[in-house]
Amino acid sequence: APGRLRLPGSSSYVANPAPCGDARPTLMYAFQGSCDTAFAGIGLQLGQDILRDQAEAFGFNAADLRVPLATTASTYPQGMDRPQTALSAIGHHDDRATPLMIAMLSAAVADNGVLMRPYLVEEVRLPDGSLIGRATPTPYRRTMTPAQARYLAAMMTTVTHPGGPGTAAAIPGVEVAAKIAATGGDHALATAFAPANAPEVAVGVVLENPGPKAGMVATVARAVLEAALA
Repeated sequence: APGRLRLPGSSSYVANPAPCGDARPTLMYAFQGSCDTAFAGIGLQLGQDILRDQAEAFGFNAADLRVPLATTASTYPQGMDRPQTALSAIGHHDDRATPLMIAMLSAAVADNGVLMRPYLVEEVRLPDGSLIGRATPTPYRRTMTPAQARYLAAMMTTVTHPGGPGTAAAIPGVEVAAKIAATGGDHALATAFAPANAPEVAVGVVLENPGPKAGMVATVARAVLEAALA
């Protein structure tokens, strides 16, 4: 994980927003610190097909996702060259994710790698309170093995620990697992779930064009988690 990674066949570089483990970070450290050069390099090693297959396991490029209303598809690009593959591996280039997808990412990790089909309305009742319909939780896709989900959850908890970039999402007395993207780009993103050891709620937050207030995305995520857990 060099301080700068030159994009293949290009004079452009990917750089880290902050020092990253003296250029030799562990995967855990690279995740906590959002070491772009580490994950861009991993993306180059894996190649675009493997990256796309994993993105599609989470529901990217899916045309059948309804809540039951039709949803805008989150997309992962095809036909990329190597520089584009490196950028896509760190969420740049033409990656597109809706707030629903941002929440689904954490939900899948929280549920041991099983992505449930989302729904907008839990139940429907008549004015007299009688129940006429209830949503049925249904598995949608297997995104990863349970062991992989547990390891990713452990990495996500480091983000809200002291020294992590998501301490503003931390809740006293509750372990919060999160990933924050609040440096560069037009939007700030947060995906999180809590409690990390016995998940009850997952959230996705997108702040559009936040400018210098991009860091507020973690604060918003915490507020939503606190409200849901209250």
